Amino acid sequence: MDKFDNIIKDAVEGYEAPYDAQAWANVSAQLGNKGGAMKWIVGSAAAVALITGSVYLMNQDETELNVPVITENTTVENNTIISDNHNVTDNITNDGENTDNNTTVTDDSQSEVPTDFSDNSNPATVPGNAGNTNGNSVNHNVTNQNNDQTVTNPVNTNTGSYPEDIITTRINSKFVCANSEACMSEEFIFTPEDISQSALYVWDFGDGSFSSSKVGTHTYTRSGSFTVTLSLKDSKSNKTLGKSSVEVTVNALPDVQFAYEKSKEMIPTITFINLTEDATDWNWNIKGLKTSTDNQFEYTFRKKGIYMVELSATNEYGCSNSTQKPIEIKNDYNLLAPTAFTPNGDNKNDNFIPEALRLMEVDFTMVVYDKSGKMMYQTNNVNQPWDGTNMNDNSIAEDGAYVWTVQFKNANGEIEYYEGHVIITR
Repeated sequence: MDKFDNIIKDAVEGYEAPYDAQAWANVSAQLGNKGGAMKWIVGSAAAVALITGSVYLMNQDETELNVPVITENTTVENNTIISDNHNVTDNITNDGENTDNNTTVTDDSQSEVPTDFSDNSNPATVPGNAGNTNGNSVNHNVTNQNNDQTVTNPVNTNTGSYPEDIITTRINSKFVCANSEACMSEEFIFTPEDISQSALYVWDFGDGSFSSSKVGTHTYTRSGSFTVTLSLKDSKSNKTLGKSSVEVTVNALPDVQFAYEKSKEMIPTITFINLTEDATDWNWNIKGLKTSTDNQFEYTFRKKGIYMVELSATNEYGCSNSTQKPIEIKNDYNLLAPTAFTPNGDNKNDNFIPEALRLMEVDFTMVVYDKSGKMMYQTNNVNQPWDGTNMNDNSIAEDGAYVWTVQFKNANGEIEYYEGHVIITR
């Protein structure tokens, strides 16, 4: 108001209306006795007219002064409630009476009320914006409903339209994930609800990995919770047209480990020891030979070679993991049984029993048969080996080949069965 006052003061300072004696005499004659009072009124009216004219001239010259022109007979008291939008309902009545006006501004983008009062000419009507009379662009806010982001683009107020090369379109950036929780070994698939061929896709998987594919796929290498974000970008300006995020949980895999040991140096019976923690189920697999769901188990390898042993484990989240180790067996194994013996009474190799039975400390049964399948001998005591006699009649067995069998229960509670040939030669 100080600037306004100073401008008015400077404009009227030194100005004096010319005095016309004849005009004042005519006015006084018509007013009669009331002439003194009317002279004052008429003089005041002339002064007001002078001030009004000065204001008009100043508005023509001083375009940078953004003030409304208030006439003598109009007093406006506006209580303005402004929200985010630009739909104006104004109850101003300019009929010479004092009017209290309530101006409510909403946002239906139908207002023709200017937001920029730098020019007093009539504002141009621009869809979605207040008018602007100088032909420049004003900002128009477009909100992406997917992520509540506001993208500001210039609007040409002369045409009321957006330039084609930078027009902002609402793009659905929402996407779905078939499973929001999975294991580290499993692949997550993120599928957008809509596929835009014009937008650029940027996937941020939350672990430092990114992708530009339309459909996002990712396998996490560590466990935890991750925020997956899809950003749709304008191909020319790289502005974000839409953004959506979801949370996923990646469960850890069990840390599967095992060790093994030989029972005896000469016996290829291996005990497998499970070292896995935080698991609920296990599965051992000796490829093509043996499987077991026991926590620990043992197995006897009968043929020389290299065997791959695998242990799989599953934790409480249903996540599975496995590990493998090779086992080398250097010699064939058949209870270390000799292939021949000489029961001639010289105390040298006079008896037959598989040597492993002397070392294993297991309950066993050994049976010897002749070529016809007739049982010749049976024992379950390592101190009572076969001495070459027929236990049915205590006769001396003839020289030749005989079949032997051994069976016993191992540490797993399983029955193991062995057989072979032994030759009597005297």
